[in-house]
Amino acid sequence: MKTKADITIPCVIIGYSCVFTLPLIIKSPLHFTEFGWLWIGFWSLVALFGIWKIEYYEITDSILTRRNFLGAFSTKRDLKNLIKYSKKNLDTDFPTNPFNIVKPFTNKTKYLKFQEIKLEFKNQSVLKIDERTVDSVDYPILFKQLKKFKTNC
Repeated sequence: MKTKADITIPCVIIGYSCVFTLPLIIKSPLHFTEFGWLWIGFWSLVALFGIWKIEYYEITDSILTRRNFLGAFSTKRDLKNLIKYSKKNLDTDFPTNPFNIVKPFTNKTKYLKFQEIKLEFKNQSVLKIDERTVDSVDYPILFKQLKKFKTNC
């Protein structure tokens, strides 16, 4: 089972990065002050974080693989070593977060009220799965697959 990545949040992050860097680059190409270089460096790191959030999950036998940065980095965990998992519902809707940067770009409640699954393994490693980074169709299937390993918890 392999999930598809939901790229809405990464696109918003990368979009904000472009909004704050492109006008500066267009206005004065390569004639920056130290602050200008710091500004572009910071927003470039923000864009890289957006690319990092493009992640998808794959379950093969009992191995859960998370791939980040367009598949360049992967984290593998054996679900047989799963100690426990917890599911947390998070609400970042307007009353609790009036400065939500995703709200203007989408009407889906998935990005404002979402779930986060925290998996804890025997070697004291933790893996968090955010519902916003997984395709809406694939998230329930992924959660159902993870629940099959609940007998180890």
